Amino acid sequence: MTYLMPLRLTLLLLPLMLAGCLNTQLNSRFDSSPTLEQTLEQRQLSVEQQLATELQSSLLDTIAPLPQQAQRQPEPRFSLSARDLPVNAFFTALVEGTPYSLILDPALEGTITLELKQTTLPQLLELVRRRYGFDYRLDQQQHQLEILANTPRSEIYQLDYLSVARTGSSTTSAGSSRSNSSSDSSSGAISSSIETRATTEAFWERLQENLQAIAGEEGQITIAAQTGMIIVTAPPKALRHIERYLQQTEAILQRQVIIEAHIIEVELSDRFQSGINWASIQQQGSKQLTLSQAIDDVTGLTSNEGGQLLAEGSSLNPTSFAPFGGMFSAALEGSSFAAFIELLKGQGEVHVLSSPRIATLNNQKAVIKIGTDEFFVNGFTAPDVNENTTNALPTPEIDTFFSGVALDVTPQIGLRGDITLHVHPTVSQVTEEIKNVGNFTVPLAVSNIRESDSIIRAANGQIVVIGGLMQTNERDNESKVPLLGDIPLLGNLFTHTARSRVKSELVILLRPTLIDDHHSWDRELNRNQRLLQRLKRQH
Repeated sequence: MTYLMPLRLTLLLLPLMLAGCLNTQLNSRFDSSPTLEQTLEQRQLSVEQQLATELQSSLLDTIAPLPQQAQRQPEPRFSLSARDLPVNAFFTALVEGTPYSLILDPALEGTITLELKQTTLPQLLELVRRRYGFDYRLDQQQHQLEILANTPRSEIYQLDYLSVARTGSSTTSAGSSRSNSSSDSSSGAISSSIETRATTEAFWERLQENLQAIAGEEGQITIAAQTGMIIVTAPPKALRHIERYLQQTEAILQRQVIIEAHIIEVELSDRFQSGINWASIQQQGSKQLTLSQAIDDVTGLTSNEGGQLLAEGSSLNPTSFAPFGGMFSAALEGSSFAAFIELLKGQGEVHVLSSPRIATLNNQKAVIKIGTDEFFVNGFTAPDVNENTTNALPTPEIDTFFSGVALDVTPQIGLRGDITLHVHPTVSQVTEEIKNVGNFTVPLAVSNIRESDSIIRAANGQIVVIGGLMQTNERDNESKVPLLGDIPLLGNLFTHTARSRVKSELVILLRPTLIDDHHSWDRELNRNQRLLQRLKRQH
C-alpha cells in the first residue's frame, strides 16, 4: 500500500511532465521561426551580393583598358624622295627597317618618281595606287604588305537579290460621254489615259551591262542569277569601282518600307455637296493636323518649285492645284488616322472600305486586291457558216469583271529617308444589266470605276491624303404605312417612293514607314498588339 501511493503520484504527474515537454518543443519551434527567416534572408542577400560581385567583375573585365601594346598607335610619318626608281627597289626600300613583310607580284614593272613630306604608309600606298595603278593589300595587324601589278585579276562578289520575273502595270483613264447607269463616273469616246509599266525581269541583264561598262573592254563579267554570285575579271582600278557600285546597289535595293492605307468613302451632307472642305478640316484639327502640298503628279497636278515638300506647318492653298477630275494630293502633318477620320465625320457619313497594310522593298510594286470576280458575257463569236451548217448559233464570250478595292503602290526611298510613292488606287462596282441581243437575252456588266494614278512625295511616317474623286448615285427611298403598305396590290396605295441623289467622295490615306532596323519591326508589332487589345476590350 505504501508503494502504491508514490506510483499513483508518479502516474498523475506524468501527463503534466509530458505537456511541459510538448510546450517546450512548441515554444522552441515558435522561437526558431524568426531565426530561420533571418537565415534565409541572409542567404538570399549573400547570393545577390555574390552575383553582383561576379557581374561587376565581368563588366570590369569587358571594359578594362587594352594593354599598352594593344592600343592603336598613331601612324608614324616620314619623308620620301625617289626618281625613276624601279618598282621592286622602291617597295623594298620602303619596308626596310620596319616590321612589315613584303610580297611583290612577279608581274611588277616600271619606275616610280615622287617626293612626299610627312606622310604615312597608308597615304603613300594610296597615292602610288592612284598615280601608277599598283594595287596593294595592307594588313596592319599581321604587318604584311602585298603589292599587285596593274594587270587584270578575278574577284567574286555576292549580291542578294531575288532571281524572279515580276511585271506590273498601272492604267488610268478619264473622259465623259452619255451613260445609262445611275452613276456620274463613266468613260466614253473622248478620253485621256496614262499607263505605266514596270518589270524586274531584266534586272540581272541591266546589271551585267552596267558592270561591263565599268570593267571596260578588258573586263569579263559572269553572273549566276540564282545564287547572286558575280565573277569579275578586270584591272584593279575597275574592280574597286565595281565593288563600290555593288555595295551601293545592294544598300539601295534592301531598303524596306511598310505602307498603311485607309480607303474611305464619305457620303457628303447637304452643306458639302461641292466636296470636302479641307480648309475647315485644317482649322478644326488645329496644330495636330496640317495639310501641305506634297506631290508632283503626272496627271497635271502642280507642285511647289522643285517638287519638294513644303515646310512643316505650311497650309494647303486650294488655288495652287490644277484639278484633274477634282483630284488632288496633300501631306498631313499628324500620325493618327483616327483623328483625321473623326474630322471627316463632320462633313458626312464615313465608310471605311478597306484598311490594308503591306511591306515592300525599294522600287518594288506592292499590290493589294480585295473584292470578287464575277463572270459576264462580253461579246459573241460568229459561227463558221458553210453549206453543211444548220441553225448555227453564236458563241458567247465570257469575261471576268472585278468588283472591289485594288491598290498598287511602288515606293522609292531617297538617301535622306524621303519616300516617293507611285499610287494607283481603284474602286470598282459591277452591276448586272439584262440586254436583248437579237433573239437572245444576255446579262451584261455595267462597271462603275473610280481610280487615280499619282506620284506623291512624303516624309518617313507622314500621312498622305488623296482626295477629290467624287461620284453621284441615285437611290430609290421607299416609305410606307405600317401593315397597310404590306398588303399585296393594295399596298401600293399606301407606299411612297422617292428618288434621291447622293454625292460621295473617295479619300485615300497613306502612311509610309521606313524600316531601318529590327527596332522598327518591334515598334510595329507592339503597335499592332495594342490595337488588338483595344479591339478586344471594345467587344
